Amino acid sequence: MLKTVAGLVLVLGFAIAVSACGGSAAAPRLGPVLHVSANGLSIGYRTGGSGPWLILVMGRSGTMADWDPLLIKRLIGNHRVLIFDNRGMGTSSNNTIPPSQVTIPLMANDTLALATALHIEHFDVMGWSMGGEISQQVTADAPGRVMKLVLCATSAGGPTEQPPSPSVAKVMNEPSLPARTLLKLSFPPKHRRSAIEYSARVAAQYVRDHLPSDSFSSTANGRAGQQHAREQWVSSTGGVYNELPKLNTPVLVMWGTLDVIDPPANDQLIVKRLRNASSKVFRDAGHAFLFQDATQVGQAANAFLG
Repeated sequence: MLKTVAGLVLVLGFAIAVSACGGSAAAPRLGPVLHVSANGLSIGYRTGGSGPWLILVMGRSGTMADWDPLLIKRLIGNHRVLIFDNRGMGTSSNNTIPPSQVTIPLMANDTLALATALHIEHFDVMGWSMGGEISQQVTADAPGRVMKLVLCATSAGGPTEQPPSPSVAKVMNEPSLPARTLLKLSFPPKHRRSAIEYSARVAAQYVRDHLPSDSFSSTANGRAGQQHAREQWVSSTGGVYNELPKLNTPVLVMWGTLDVIDPPANDQLIVKRLRNASSKVFRDAGHAFLFQDATQVGQAANAFLG
């Protein structure tokens, strides 16, 4: 999620309060931020754990520092986890491609190039929101490399995508979406405490793991590029709606019933279009269900990935 200095200070305050109650127990075991050249970019990434590779793909306006440490803790015990920053976000560079040329397929190429640069031939993928769109494109482009796919609160794109309500769409289309606003939309109103606890875990990780100062930053071109990628994804020529029935990859699709950013109908459509899909629904949860119910989501992903 897009962070500002003021927003980071706010969640750091939450971190102090929650850590006093034992919040530090959710510390992930990821290594430091490293960089590798791939697809014309300098991509920042972190890895940790052992076992089959699991690549996590972050959503729009987010950085890898936004992944919930509690979710990472659940996944890293069974996998060698790789998280990274998309182009123009956080610790990754943004090359000279103008925002008008940034698409989901381009970011899928970034993801595949990163895996290749790190000598990762086969891997599982887990993507959230726009990260789920990128993950679907990765699987469609390189089905022989993706072993299993986990999709969280996402859509197949194209003209069949069900948009959010006009009021939510107006907020999501803001060029610089405030972190507090996005956080408010991602968690149902009666689960504000979950949003605070998630923010505290993220902020505590920033301090505890000595993350770089640009971990929550983003460039104007990076944000504009992602906005254009979304517009192209839902256009008449965008998305993977027609590609999904061709995939044999096992897929787990998860969503929250109270998601106002990505309506559940989009997740349900993905399940219907796939040959080898299962689903997991989280009641009373919103777009950020995987942070609201991090332990349960981690358990479901581990059971599916094996």
